[in-house]
Amino acid sequence: MRAALLSLLVLSAGCAIDDDVFVTRLAEQDCAYALECFDEPILNFYGWSDQGSCEASHGPDLAALAASCSDYDAKAARTCLSELEDRSCQGEGPGLDRPDSCDAVFTSCEGADTGATDEVDTGSEDG
Repeated sequence: MRAALLSLLVLSAGCAIDDDVFVTRLAEQDCAYALECFDEPILNFYGWSDQGSCEASHGPDLAALAASCSDYDAKAARTCLSELEDRSCQGEGPGLDRPDSCDAVFTSCEGADTGATDEVDTGSEDG
């Protein structure tokens, strides 16, 4: 009985995704998508020549967004990462095309529109 309870606790803990782990995995997924789907001029603009340079740039931005939020939903994080696995190139523009489930991961954020993280800031005022 004790062994079964311990196994259940280990399995339960393994299902939860820590917010720092989520941010790291999201950066990995976003960068893989960007490198596959974005046009070369957009990648050059951001200085993203490979996975490592993208993660080094994009990861801290995601971490800063996460730090501005007081609520984190680990279940939504699991769903988001799972759905990101099925993401395919959307065509035009630099959007990251994240599933809606990703919008529910971080909430109650100060001074940040978490939905805006779907778009890569191109520096232009009109989007």
